Amino acid sequence: MKKTSDGDNICALCRHGTPIFTGSEVLCRKYGLVPSAASCRRFAADPLKRVVKPMPPLPKLDISE
Repeated sequence: MKKTSDGDNICALCRHGTPIFTGSEVLCRKYGLVPSAASCRRFAADPLKRVVKPMPPLPKLDISE
């Protein structure tokens, strides 16, 4: 697995964290209730929690040429 930057290692994207209703906190299996932007050395990436940026729109095709 490739190394991620420090900004990607947040509890909101961790395998051990479960988001709660407030949205600003995560319930961690290791440390309990923590802020979603926190990070620790037990971070384990969960690819299904990552939000993918949308692709840019395609340019319009000009058929007159």
